[in-house]
Amino acid sequence: MSFGGRLRALRQEATLARRAGTPARTLRHWESGRGFPTAPAFLRLAKALGVPAERFAEGVEDPAEGAAGDAEATLQRARKRRTS
Repeated sequence: MSFGGRLRALRQEATLARRAGTPARTLRHWESGRGFPTAPAFLRLAKALGVPAERFAEGVEDPAEGAAGDAEATLQRARKRRTS
């Protein structure tokens, strides 16, 4: 990426971070999948982007549900091993 392109991206990132009240570093974590916003942060982000929260959330997997599903599958496998 060129210097100008990187500068533009950082400027846009900083503007979004300021409007959402979230550090730019946190936005980068969310973008890379290394974290997920809390409900209040998610709502602020949707508002900063000018998108209704319901539309913003369409197709987004809740990481808590994924973890719960993984935990349930692990528990079921353990139960199955005990009874076998």
